Amino acid sequence: CWCAYASRRNAVARRSSPTLDRMEPWFSSEYLLRELASAFPAGVHTPTDEFIEANPDVLWLKPPIDLAVYVPAYISWCVRHADHGRGTLVPDHTVRALAEFGRSKDPTNAHLNFKHACNERQRAVVAKFLRRCLDPDLILNEEQIRRALKYWDPETREGASAV
Repeated sequence: CWCAYASRRNAVARRSSPTLDRMEPWFSSEYLLRELASAFPAGVHTPTDEFIEANPDVLWLKPPIDLAVYVPAYISWCVRHADHGRGTLVPDHTVRALAEFGRSKDPTNAHLNFKHACNERQRAVVAKFLRRCLDPDLILNEEQIRRALKYWDPETREGASAV
């Protein structure tokens, strides 16, 4: 029913957060895609959009996969399809996967070691993506985004009790 969608959209649009309030106005899709391509040069163009749409959850891909290639591709897909990607679970699964990768404490676990394999710049780009996900128009689970941000964004981690 369109009225349920409109009601949910209005409820989400009313939310406010310190993270969203800090967001810079130049934080565009184009900027984030350039940052992502620069930080993860191997991972932005492969796998294809068709592969991602057929396999919406990066955590459920059959190993062995190179997370440094697949995760940035999923993030790129989410940024490129933000306006017309509704109806797919790729963004929700990607945010949840980033929370799992961030929470993992074992750098030897090849299935969950994405954050451990990232350098500081790459972690910063992932944090920018997650902050961008707080945009109310994207209609993503704010609690899940905050949970993921807690692990990826040093600024959020320092103020974790506020988030």
